[in-house]
Amino acid sequence: MMRTPYQRLRADSGQTPGRLWADSGQTPDRLWAHSGQTPDRLRTGFGQTLDRLRTDFGQTRADSGQTRDRLRRDSGQTPSRRL
Repeated sequence: MMRTPYQRLRADSGQTPGRLWADSGQTPDRLWAHSGQTPDRLRTGFGQTLDRLRTDFGQTRADSGQTRDRLRRDSGQTPSRRL
């Protein structure tokens, strides 16, 4: 079977897509690992997961003391008092 010029080029240079990754030592996983920045680490390394953002700045509803019930109670506007 004759190879197309494209196939021959790839085979002769020894650079199939898999080999390119392996020769440079940079498989996608390794790229992440070398930079120390896996997607999870990117998020947690800067302490900025959504939950952490809220709690670091005290802005969960509970931390800021502003649950819906408390808001009503603090303002004297519980449903029963309104009537």
